[in-house]
Amino acid sequence: MESRNGGGDSLSTPSNDNQNKPIIVPLYHPWIQLIYNFWCILCLYFLGAFCIIIEVSRKLRLGPVKHYDHEQSPDLTGKVAIITGGSRGIGWATGKALLQKGCHVIITSSAKPGNQIESLQQKLITASQSAGGKGKLEVWHLELTSMDSIVDFVKRFTLSGLELNMLITNAGIMYAPFSLTNNGFESHLSVNYLGHCLLIWGLLPILNETGLKSGTLSRIVNVSSATHYARPITLDDLNGLKLYSPYHAYAQSKLAQVIFTFKLNRFLDDKGTAPYECVRVNCLHPGVVKTDLYEHVWWVNRFPKFASLIFRTPEEGAETVLYTALSPELDGVGGKYLEDCAIVKAARPAYDESIQDQLWNKTWSMLRPWLEKLDIDHPIQS
Repeated sequence: MESRNGGGDSLSTPSNDNQNKPIIVPLYHPWIQLIYNFWCILCLYFLGAFCIIIEVSRKLRLGPVKHYDHEQSPDLTGKVAIITGGSRGIGWATGKALLQKGCHVIITSSAKPGNQIESLQQKLITASQSAGGKGKLEVWHLELTSMDSIVDFVKRFTLSGLELNMLITNAGIMYAPFSLTNNGFESHLSVNYLGHCLLIWGLLPILNETGLKSGTLSRIVNVSSATHYARPITLDDLNGLKLYSPYHAYAQSKLAQVIFTFKLNRFLDDKGTAPYECVRVNCLHPGVVKTDLYEHVWWVNRFPKFASLIFRTPEEGAETVLYTALSPELDGVGGKYLEDCAIVKAARPAYDESIQDQLWNKTWSMLRPWLEKLDIDHPIQS
């Protein structure tokens, strides 16, 4: 599985001066912490081994695998898509494919506004044109560790007057050591889950209005992971302040994405309370994909050719993302989890409406200060 250093008992939180300034955080005994982290590693690596077997079987074509050829999709001229974390890996492969069909693609990046963003945008435009891209490409600043940055992004997009047909939440971090953002959220929870929840909520009115005008339902695509099967969700300790493992934190954030997808779909389907009838939301596992996020995995670094033989390319990883975003087979379909361009069963807790409701209410409670800044007047509590 993926890694970005991890573990240890030295926990940190940001201050205005230093995002990783150490502070004292209540923890269980170090031995308990160590055992907990080891158990989480076992859970994820056991699942990882299973996923590798699937990837090998797929490479050897030992069973039927459904594919999606995005080149056969209709022309996307006039359509607008936002892809978080779209400057590399699966996100860029997805964006490149949409640009080839004439879509206007806005890629988000944590690169600093100004020269960094402009340089990145020009680099990606050149790469897109070389790959036959016909659509307009923009790179906008978005920092998912900062809820204020997300509010600013939503306000900027609203003021742009653009429509929005597709929102693809692809950005994420994996197996990072413990840290809290300036907003007080654990980093995986903030980047992989809470930040995307706030972004989705802020853009829902535009997604719905676009669907209403175009006569085609707008789509939200949440890029999750099969690692969501590996760990439960700890609703009483989402920030990992009691026990922390980077492996649990990552898996939990991906399970939270799936749970949120199913609950949001229930909300959208509730004609009595939801004003958004022209939006559908689904989530997916893109497969085990060779991207830069594997740079700290020891065996991938030790045996890169072997990893390349097993893992999918970013283009292969983007296949299910594009299927979920574009396929007419999913017209009107929401609240599903997909793998290999097919709807499959997610982890059992994701279907528990009690867990869905608890996470939903806890999510909006944590995000309430920024929801008020968005000033979107509709119910959020179930």
